[in-house]
Amino acid sequence: MTEHFGTGSMLLKMGIFDDPTCRACNEDVESMEHLLRECDGLAKKRLELLGVAYPQPEDYCASNLKASIKLLEWIFEAI
Repeated sequence: MTEHFGTGSMLLKMGIFDDPTCRACNEDVESMEHLLRECDGLAKKRLELLGVAYPQPEDYCASNLKASIKLLEWIFEAI
């Protein structure tokens, strides 16, 4: 509806959440960068789908688009 992903940091800005802490690892602010590149709680899933646990932006450009979409779908269904 707002064309934003429901990350903790975005939901905090929208006044929906009081705490932006990552729901997957409980260690850092939940942002798209954190979820896609840094979150320890999602490292195994990124490795499974993308072939790299802690990808850099260029890894997403080089990876299969379907795998990237699957990762996003999985993230927002799981958290």
